[in-house]
Parts: sequence; C-alpha cells; structure tokens
Amino acid sequence: MPVTLELGGSDAMIVCRDADLHAAAAGAVAGRFYNCGQTCTAVKRVIVDASVKEEFTRVLCEKTAGIVVGDGSRKGVGMGATEQCTGT
Repeated sequence: MPVTLELGGSDAMIVCRDADLHAAAAGAVAGRFYNCGQTCTAVKRVIVDASVKEEFTRVLCEKTAGIVVGDGSRKGVGMGATEQCTGT
C-alpha cells in the first residue's frame, strides 16, 4: 500500500523585542494555519521576547480569531477542508 509520511520538524518562530508585532503575528498565523497547519514547515512554536509577549499575544489572538473557517470554495473563507469527498 503506497503511503505518504509527513515527517516535518519542530519549526520555531522567534519574535524579537524590536519586531513589527503586527507583521510577526500575521506571519505566525499564516505560518501555522496555511494548509490547515498540515505542512512540514508550519510554525509549531513561537519564542517571544518577554518585553513584547503580552502585546504580541493580544495581536496574535486577534488575527487568529479573524480566520473565517468554512467551505474553502466560498469567497472570504480563509480555512476550509484539505480533503474533498467526491461520493460514489
């Protein structure tokens, strides 16, 4: 039986104290949720400088809450199913 194995790593994203927090949060959301998070290079953990942790977390939560989940073929939907049943 042919199989495909996803053997990706544990990819970390580092956010420094002088980072543009909105850009970093957007990158974290895109990096984690692209293809429903099923990519070997998806962000698995975020290491944030303690001095910006609270603000980064707030912005990250706002951006994550803004992801529209649903039928991926519909306009405005940011995340849908990665598989499609065709029926028999």
